[in-house]
Amino acid sequence: MIKKMIHKNPCAICGMLSRVNRGGVTLCLPCHADVGARVEELRAAGEAVNVAHIARALFRERFPGAKSYILRDIPEDLWTAAQHAAVERGASLRELILTALRREVGE
Repeated sequence: MIKKMIHKNPCAICGMLSRVNRGGVTLCLPCHADVGARVEELRAAGEAVNVAHIARALFRERFPGAKSYILRDIPEDLWTAAQHAAVERGASLRELILTALRREVGE
């Protein structure tokens, strides 16, 4: 079953604001379609389906060599401001943070 609801969370694959929750994974509509295609392939082959594993595999395909980092102890007011800024710009938090890092290091 697919739950459709409005989310403020980023897509697990591309980081854009998402609209769909499938198998406990938050996805934007384009990535949801890609995951759905993989799910159908796995089902047709009689294999087990795990949406989280599919999403992670798609992320790795799209962003080869990308590393995940955990950033802890961000002041709540700063995090909230970043979330609002991302929404206002139509960007993901990932894009917002990468833009700020590039600006800071002069890229």
